[in-house]
Amino acid sequence: MFVSRPFKSDNEELNQLIEWIIRNFAAKNDTRKSIIQRVTSSKDIIRDGAQEDGEIRYRLYEDALGTFLQPIIQHNGKIFPLPAYKQDNGQQRFMGEATTWDDFVIPALSARLAGANPADVESYKDSYVLSFDSTTSEYAYFILQLPHAWQQYSDIEFHIHWTPKTSGAAGGAENVKWDFTYSWANINGSFPASSSLTATRDVQNDSADDHLLTEIGTLAGQGKTMSSIALCSLKRDTGVADNYGDEAYLVSLDFHLKKDTHGSDHEYDK
Repeated sequence: MFVSRPFKSDNEELNQLIEWIIRNFAAKNDTRKSIIQRVTSSKDIIRDGAQEDGEIRYRLYEDALGTFLQPIIQHNGKIFPLPAYKQDNGQQRFMGEATTWDDFVIPALSARLAGANPADVESYKDSYVLSFDSTTSEYAYFILQLPHAWQQYSDIEFHIHWTPKTSGAAGGAENVKWDFTYSWANINGSFPASSSLTATRDVQNDSADDHLLTEIGTLAGQGKTMSSIALCSLKRDTGVADNYGDEAYLVSLDFHLKKDTHGSDHEYDK
């Protein structure tokens, strides 16, 4: 929660804050330029009593990660909270329980093609993609390491970007089935037996070269921490009923994850 008590800042910190406001507010909204003018001319930034327009106040945001300084600015009677900074080292973080979604992208061509029945690398549109056969179930292997900005213990959503080689015939189901496995372990933990997720896309009404996104499923993040690693595989399962009779071109492997900081407070833990 927010603790209502003032926090004194030195001039260097204030100057950095003003520069941040100019970059993020003044250039985008002319009505907020008055905030900059009033702040830069004010000599009484922190004081007791009611907050005035254009005046910066500070509150302390406290949670399990530490104590954070939150600048608050008022304009036309409305409060504009700014990013919070950790008191002891200036680390910036999001406000309260706020999170943002981000991509962790693994380009298809960076996947490992090994073992029995690997996918093929095929020329496509003056570039290359991974081609998965229509008669043999083929595989690609890759590794995910969770970044420091990830919100620890939160779930991860996995999907793929791909395209069919030829158009569907629109005469009945033409299925492309994807099987995904992963074994996810923390640092100093043990890699467990793999878990699996599957997804099927009917392409009978899709056209050749369509950019398709297929949601594979959710990886439960309970108990998982930053820099944990998931060992992963992706297979096109040609044993599915009404199997699409041509190649499926894989373009990208994509994990959607939530971020609650820009990084970690420490090198090996948050």
